[in-house]
Amino acid sequence: MARTFSRPRLGALAALTALGIAATAPLAASSVPASAKTPLQRGLAFYRGQTISFISDGAPGGEFDTIARDLAPYFSSYLHATVNVEDISSGATIPGQNFAEAAAPNGLTIGEINAVGDAANVLTHTLGINFNPARVAYIASYGPSPLVLLATPASGITSFAQVKNATTPYRALTQATGTGPTITRSIMGVLHAPVNWLTGYANAGQQVAGFQRGDGQLAWVTLGVGGPLIQGGAAKVIAATSKAPKGMAYGRLIANVPTTADLLKQYPAKNRSERAAYAAVALIDQMAAVLPIFTQTGVDATRVDALRAAAKWAFQQSSLRTELLNQGQNDQYADPVAAKQVYIDTLKDGAVLVPYFSAT
Repeated sequence: MARTFSRPRLGALAALTALGIAATAPLAASSVPASAKTPLQRGLAFYRGQTISFISDGAPGGEFDTIARDLAPYFSSYLHATVNVEDISSGATIPGQNFAEAAAPNGLTIGEINAVGDAANVLTHTLGINFNPARVAYIASYGPSPLVLLATPASGITSFAQVKNATTPYRALTQATGTGPTITRSIMGVLHAPVNWLTGYANAGQQVAGFQRGDGQLAWVTLGVGGPLIQGGAAKVIAATSKAPKGMAYGRLIANVPTTADLLKQYPAKNRSERAAYAAVALIDQMAAVLPIFTQTGVDATRVDALRAAAKWAFQQSSLRTELLNQGQNDQYADPVAAKQVYIDTLKDGAVLVPYFSAT
């Protein structure tokens, strides 16, 4: 599924303004002689009038697709280019990543990396990406919605301590694979919270339906999914992976619940093995705020500079940040170089979590 975003002509500036997108800086002005252009200006000059494929790893309406479609008009505006968003929804994000990386290294195809999903493949011995993540060029990174641990009202659970100290394990609902299950199963395993996982849910909609009909007492979901349940009294929130950015939809509902970092402090590691696992969970928790956008190894450095400038500019626009927050998405921009290192470290250290991931 593809959707095209074209850079408006000067005569259509009013339409651009109506979208809330500011005019771009004149870094690629044609009046600047080629010999006098900076590397960034040379990169911007290349993109003017070009067509870019933005490969989304997920299905229409999912987080990856939503972010790509939110960002595309801003990339289009800044680069004076046409941006086509294309969804590759099969294979739990793996085919989308591989497809984007295998494109011609000319800077005209960009993609998304499911960082925690790739770490999950390490834990579950699933065949994953077929490229070296240390070599691709990172453009930017953004953060997703926090994950929240919900309890059914009928369960009587009001705190994480009740779950951790239970003599009989509670039933916890989760999807079979993906970013959320990797983070949450690792957290619960490392903290020795005795739960029995029900993993037969293919997507968030099925998981929520199972939660509401009482398949289990607990479920980890994104704040965007769980917020309406909490707000309507259909769920009690007892933990979250992180605090919500200011202004995020439903963020006030988790302002006073413990985060992963709080729980790791509340229940300190008891030995060297647990300390290593805690460090790995903290890294994966950090990784949850790192969802990188990338282009291929070998793309000309001036084009990478232009793509990075476009992404950074996009996240500076209040219209984009407001749109993301209203969708329950994180509006925080992350430096691409730092995000890349976190990703590499997580893939390397994630194996420490294997016994804990499988323990509950």
